[in-house]
Amino acid sequence: MGIFYEEVKMLFSTGDLIVIIIYFIVIVGVGIYYSKKIESSESYVVADRSLTTKVMAGTTIATCMGSGAVMADVGFVHDSGVAAFIVIATFNVGWIALILMSRRLRASNCSTLPDFLGKTYGQSTKAIAGIVTLVAMIASTAAQIAAAGSIMETLGLTSKTTGIFIGFAVIMLITVFGGLYSVAVTDTIQAVLLTLGIGIVLPVIAYMKAGGVAEVYKNVELVNPSLLSLGSISALEIIGYIFVYMLNAGSHAGYSQRIMASVDEKTAVKGSTISNIITLIMSLVITSVGLVAYTLIPDIANPEMVIPVLIAKLFPPVIKGLLMASLIALVISTADSFLLLLGTTCANDIYRIFKPETDADKILRLSRIFTVGGGFIALILALSGGSVFTLMRSGGAAYGAGMFIPLICACFIKNIKAKAINAGMIFGCFVTLIWNETLKASTGINGVLVGAALCIMTILAVTIFSSKSSGSAESL
Repeated sequence: MGIFYEEVKMLFSTGDLIVIIIYFIVIVGVGIYYSKKIESSESYVVADRSLTTKVMAGTTIATCMGSGAVMADVGFVHDSGVAAFIVIATFNVGWIALILMSRRLRASNCSTLPDFLGKTYGQSTKAIAGIVTLVAMIASTAAQIAAAGSIMETLGLTSKTTGIFIGFAVIMLITVFGGLYSVAVTDTIQAVLLTLGIGIVLPVIAYMKAGGVAEVYKNVELVNPSLLSLGSISALEIIGYIFVYMLNAGSHAGYSQRIMASVDEKTAVKGSTISNIITLIMSLVITSVGLVAYTLIPDIANPEMVIPVLIAKLFPPVIKGLLMASLIALVISTADSFLLLLGTTCANDIYRIFKPETDADKILRLSRIFTVGGGFIALILALSGGSVFTLMRSGGAAYGAGMFIPLICACFIKNIKAKAINAGMIFGCFVTLIWNETLKASTGINGVLVGAALCIMTILAVTIFSSKSSGSAESL
């Protein structure tokens, strides 16, 4: 395998490396430039609610198509075959629920989902929702940082550890200085390059080089026929993954932040809908390249690296460097979205509960401090090892199990008590985490199924018990 990656390394020219360096300098420069617009915590968190449809769609697409799509899901398709397509598509199905809630979210003038739930149910709910959000944001940020390191290592640009530190440094510079303003603008740049280069040109060239779609699937059948049937993944495993994807998408912290940062309710709905449609098409096209790898790079050691390796093998100098730079920057820009949420959740949704008199300037400073602190925790997690897929799904499963049902209740169901929502979130999130660490391997059951079920049952039980208790008290 070492010979394979040495061959990939040799495919990069000095010109490619120069393009990558210049690209990073430009992206960091944009982040620092937009720091001038940051005058308050409102500017930092939701860009003064100034996102137009185009910018909102661009930044949401870039956030969606980070390492989860172009690395983890490509590897998922490579290893699991066509059954993985069904799972991946359910993410966009779950996203529809968030679109249906977008008018209420934008109309609330809140900054984050914990803020929204706190406005509905009270400060204790806001704090618990903030903690649940942190679980997902730390894991997701770590996944992106680890992905940046893996890409640089695979391409022979540097070691994985050094690549992780480089990615971490760039993420910090963009996020800490510019907040959502810089994140949104840099994300939009990434979205254009991603759509043209990796969403359209790369799949077309890859399939042409492999002899066409029919030839690709013929080769896959020769290698492993089960990859072309739904039986490549057990039914229980598919159900677990479907719930992870759907619940995470239906309460996604990053997409919700863009909704709340849009200029108005109409833009929130339109931007979310456009993003959903485009990413559904792109994700299915891009991840299908995981099957092309059986023809073009049959000896690849890490299937999560299919896209970076194909860029290195299929494109001419300079263009290769530009696409690789945009891919690394895309991973980084997704990380800065999660990191921004991590910092602002700590400052706005947790710290401010205990210090409600804190002024806006101090909240802005604290957001940046917590962003740095959370980033270092994610860095440690990234350095500890684990695949991008594992890191992304572990945080997403716990978050979706704890957050989705409470969010649905807040938007559509009346007369739910705060204590019911609080208990549901706690059980949903932390039972999922504990189950996946202890019992998932032996039972084959994804913790999200247990956690989500407990979340629903807990909310119902506490609500019913509270109603009966209130009725008994009134009769007395």
